[in-house]
Amino acid sequence: MGFYPARDIVTNSGRFIIEDDIAFLMTSADLGRGVSGPESVSEIEFLTLEEIRLLGCITISWKEEHGSLSFYPIPHHIDLVLGPTSQRDELLGVARRHVVSIQENYRSEGLTLPLAGVHSYSRQDREADDKLVDQLCDKVASSHHLMLRGLSALVRAGMLWRRREFQEQAIATLHVALAASQELIFDILRKEGNPGPSSKEASARLALAFGDNPRGDAYFADYYEDRIVVVHPRSRHGTFAFPPLAADDFYDLRTDLVAVFFWLLTGQVPERVLVC
Repeated sequence: MGFYPARDIVTNSGRFIIEDDIAFLMTSADLGRGVSGPESVSEIEFLTLEEIRLLGCITISWKEEHGSLSFYPIPHHIDLVLGPTSQRDELLGVARRHVVSIQENYRSEGLTLPLAGVHSYSRQDREADDKLVDQLCDKVASSHHLMLRGLSALVRAGMLWRRREFQEQAIATLHVALAASQELIFDILRKEGNPGPSSKEASARLALAFGDNPRGDAYFADYYEDRIVVVHPRSRHGTFAFPPLAADDFYDLRTDLVAVFFWLLTGQVPERVLVC
């Protein structure tokens, strides 16, 4: 149900193997070790920190001019002694056997994998930049909770957008990523000597880095108005049975967020595609 790179991705942080009939992640179990406290416990989270990091960094590594990627990870995994450097055919064999063993679980959740005989995975005609993905992953530590929450929201929003019935929730989830990006910029401003940064100052700091794109110094202000409509059934904008949203409310915000998170991790502004 996603839209994947053309070929495998191999990094020090994990491996993403992509075939017509199957696609799967393999990561180590190191990132979350030693992490404790209420912020690390959830009864409903199905992605590990390693998976969030890898999928999120693949997402923001993808150049805007090449379109976009989306992933639809399914919450079934197995623990292996095998490592990411194991033979590809061996890993494929394990993955295919695993899928067959839990096929009924997928059907009960309304999901059918290509392995069961439906169409192949949708893929871009380009490969991901393994080296860049690796560099991005290296900058995301297990203690970087804000960054992980933002990357997780980006991945989750892409999943929701694949289902028409959940597209409103996809936009709402992007606003979680937006809030995380603002908090990360607050941290930058504090390091630069501003002890109590405001949303307006965060927008100005973003504009300093990007110029007028994304959204110039109105970045947070403009999108905040959308957030009000999405989150609050009654607001100064009116009372709505459903929020008056457009597809561009997803595409515009997601495109900007990918660029912002890339900048937050690298300090570099990615090339942007300007739409007149």
